[in-house]
Amino acid sequence: MTSVVAIAGLTLEQGGALGRAGRSLRTGVWQLLRAGQTTAAREVAEQLGTPLPTGAVRVGVCSGPTEGREALLTELERAETLSPGSLFVAEQDGRPVLLLAAAEGDTETDVDRAVEAVIAAAPARRLGLSRAVALAELTTGIDQAVSAHEQAVSAGEAVVRFGALAAAGMAGLLDPVRAAAVAEELLEPVLRVDREEGSDLVPSLRGWLEANGQWESAARRLGVHRHTLRNRITRVEQVLGRPLDTFAARAEVWLALVSLPDGDALRSRAAVL
Repeated sequence: MTSVVAIAGLTLEQGGALGRAGRSLRTGVWQLLRAGQTTAAREVAEQLGTPLPTGAVRVGVCSGPTEGREALLTELERAETLSPGSLFVAEQDGRPVLLLAAAEGDTETDVDRAVEAVIAAAPARRLGLSRAVALAELTTGIDQAVSAHEQAVSAGEAVVRFGALAAAGMAGLLDPVRAAAVAEELLEPVLRVDREEGSDLVPSLRGWLEANGQWESAARRLGVHRHTLRNRITRVEQVLGRPLDTFAARAEVWLALVSLPDGDALRSRAAVL
């Protein structure tokens, strides 16, 4: 019995060593790809029995709780064995990184669903996915995946795709909680005047900015005379302590307006409409 236990322990130890060696080789393949050595990377991956996807790929960057890192890697590698040639798993900077075969039109595939199921299997796991790129454009794919992953972490979402992130525009990159706090701080003087005096400075400001600073169209939409609107915007400038005669100043105030917590934002919007 003692001999059997010893042999079993040795086998497990050797298996663990082989597993770590395999992961090191995968990381080597990843480094070859980042260096632009695509042919060499493909040859090594083939020898490992984990062929790289052909054609366009999407890059994935994953993370999860420290104590669950090994389990996450193991589950991703299991998904890889079930999808040979469609999924490649490696590590970069201590995080799992993926190459997923991209379908035409960058639509969701079976391997996408398998990876997303792994991410959804435990709380606090996060995945950022790039757009479809060629292996020669791996650096672009990594940058996109990292941006999407950072947004997933910030927003507390399991999966974020760079395409959806880009569609949301620059404002989509902001941490909503931090942006709302800064927006409230910047606009608090104007919000306070509206609360205390029953004025319409915030909705007037928003309507004016939505009209690109055009007095006639903004006043018409708000249902006030253009002189009334001018007086309100002048009051806003006085209360904020900053002129709004430059694009940069208007852009900053606009970003604050759209970052307000839902209650203030909806009240402002309703007044404009």
